[in-house]
Order: sequence, then structure tokens, then C-alpha cells
Amino acid sequence: MRPLPLAFIPGFWLLVAACASLSPEPPEQPKALQLEAATECERRYLDIRVKGIDVYGRLEFEYGAPGGIVDRDDFIACYQQRVQEKFKSLISSGRLSSAAQATAKTSVPIQVVGDKILVSVTINESQRALLVLDTGATYTILRPALLERLGISVPASAPRWKFPQLRGEVISMPFARVRSLKVGDVAVEDIDLGVYDAFPSAQGVGGLLGADFLNHFRVTVDRGSRQLTLEVIHPKAST
Repeated sequence: MRPLPLAFIPGFWLLVAACASLSPEPPEQPKALQLEAATECERRYLDIRVKGIDVYGRLEFEYGAPGGIVDRDDFIACYQQRVQEKFKSLISSGRLSSAAQATAKTSVPIQVVGDKILVSVTINESQRALLVLDTGATYTILRPALLERLGISVPASAPRWKFPQLRGEVISMPFARVRSLKVGDVAVEDIDLGVYDAFPSAQGVGGLLGADFLNHFRVTVDRGSRQLTLEVIHPKAST
């Protein structure tokens, strides 16, 4: 039997053999969350033994019963799903405002600067900002100066994620909640945003707009007409 570690990244799952340059070093709260999820899934599979979560946030477990490869794959799927569910309770991706739910779609102009697409947003119904549109980013991130203008402080208990950078430095990104984040006629309320100076040399750019906001919509980018269209995805009614 041998341990098989997994690297945990919010929104991504990588085997240790894969590129680990983006692997965070989670604080104790997410590590406890990961271990709780792993223990819950361990109970379902007789040949799985959870060893723990290492300092890099990787799950270590053993498997060894005949045919255990199937249970291993099922266990990994269970673990990933449970951590995602628990993580969503820790970091809020917000909810569509009632006005947004009544809106079919909205289109807004964008700016194209090199390989970047900039879109105007309104935060807490008062503060305008230009954000880089990034559909591949898990979270929306705002510059600290922008939060200061909004009068929002990061609580000491805020979740923080540590990410190694290419030059070896490590950043610790906390999250803070805003009442609303609006693009055009649609808004997402009570959404937790990362706080980090993502574009220090880009004058006038307040951060980036990520999937936590965008996943509430079908997103269409028309570079020719320089338009961003967001079509509301209405939550499914519970049965």
C-alpha cells in the first residue's frame, strides 16, 4: 500500500504528479474541512484509509484491497464533491438579486486592451470599477484600495488562501463580502470576493471579474462589436 496525495485548489483538482505550482497552502480551517470531507467518504469504502492532510493541503490515503482501484476512483470523486460542497458554505458565490432574476439578459460595452477585456461594474450600488474579465479565474478579486474606498475592512476571521507565485513568493489572499456586484442590469448579492492587488501596474484597473460571478449567467463576448452579454441562468425550482 502507498499513500496517494491529492492537491486541493479551489475550483481545481490536481494529482501530485501534475503541475503543482498553483497549489495553495490552506489555513487550518480549510484543512479541517478537507479532513472532515475525507473522513465522511472513507466510511463508504472498506479498503480506503485516510492518513491526513499534509502542510500543502494534499490528502494522503492508502488503499490496498483487491480491486481497490475502483474504490479509489470512487473515493476521490466523493472527496472532491464533498469538499466542494463544504467550501461553498465557506466562501459565498452569492445569489442573483430579485431584479436580476426578472431580467432575461443584459449587454454592456467592453474595452479591449491587448489580450485583456475590461468591463465596468458597480459595487454596493455606489462604487464603479473597471475589472479584467477572466472566465478562467475561480474568484472575483478586488484591489485593497478599492475596498478602502467602499469602507469595507477584511475581518480577522476571513478565510485566507496562500498561493505560491512563479518567482517563489507566496501571497495570502483574504476574502471579504460585498452587498452587491452589478454588471449592466444584473447583480449578484452577498458575494465573497478575494482581496489582492492583482494588477499593480495597470492604472485604472480595480481587479478581475471571475467565475463566481459569471457562473450565474451564460456569457457571450463579442470582440467585434465590443459587447459583453450576460443571460441570466435561473435557479432550478426545488421539487
